[in-house]
Amino acid sequence: MTVRSLVKRRHGSMKLLSVVATLATAMCSCSVATGTSNTELQRQLQECRQAYVADYSLSRIQIPAMEFATFSPFALQGDAESIKALKESQATIGQFVDELQHGGRNGVLKSHVGEPKYVAALDVMSGAVKKAGMDIAFLESNRVDLAGAQDSAYRVNSAIPKISASEDELARAMSDANARPSQIGLVNRQIVLLYSMSRHISEMLDGGEVGASAADALNRDNFVWLSVSRGMKNGNPEMGLLKLQSPKEQLALKKVMDAYDAIAADLDSIIALSGKLKSAGSAIDDISSQRLEILSKSQDLYDLVDAGPQHCDEK
Repeated sequence: MTVRSLVKRRHGSMKLLSVVATLATAMCSCSVATGTSNTELQRQLQECRQAYVADYSLSRIQIPAMEFATFSPFALQGDAESIKALKESQATIGQFVDELQHGGRNGVLKSHVGEPKYVAALDVMSGAVKKAGMDIAFLESNRVDLAGAQDSAYRVNSAIPKISASEDELARAMSDANARPSQIGLVNRQIVLLYSMSRHISEMLDGGEVGASAADALNRDNFVWLSVSRGMKNGNPEMGLLKLQSPKEQLALKKVMDAYDAIAADLDSIIALSGKLKSAGSAIDDISSQRLEILSKSQDLYDLVDAGPQHCDEK
């Protein structure tokens, strides 16, 4: 059995001192069989301690870093538990980065502390942890608004099929009343605008630059939809809209407007939160970038520390 196989067998289930004791026993057995010098065995033992500590510490950095990807989508939605999980993962990474900067567990990696590559990698990781912390803090401080935007979006998207169905009824009523074909065509255009607004809302909830342009498009589509509907209700010569006259047309239009009025406040709320939604999306993108940075540099660190002890490798 090789030294590395002993480490792997006990990795994650034994205390560091127990692993070291096992290694020492294995080394002594090797010395009896091979006549390897005690000094050489001590050197090998120290290298294997370093390899173990690097493996132990960096795995506890990489696992929570990967969890960033798991919880970030739900944190963007204002989910409190997901934001809490992000905070805990960030704190865990910070704890082990700090430990490595001070020589690792029990100071086993102190010989690497002054090495430029070791220092540079940890500096990058430390900066990434701090940036991720600021992004998570932003999500936490705006959690209520992010969750509220999700609730508003759900109500709007759930109502749009109903409004669309009412628009269909309005088009039939206008056709029965011999309304102008061009004005009936505008009703069909209104249905297209409704689903366009739904798409823009989904894009806004994803945040970032796409969400910012989607907010402008949502505002524009909402304005056009309202202008046309009010023009049909009251007449608007500038838009070429005649006031609907028949009771059947007016009743159908009232159903459309009543259904819209039920979600008007939610639409206004989503539009008002466009800036925060954009920033939240950018924060999530930044967390993803810091995650990749942490994973990359942690692997660099492991390769640096584990480069020497080939005698620990499994044969």
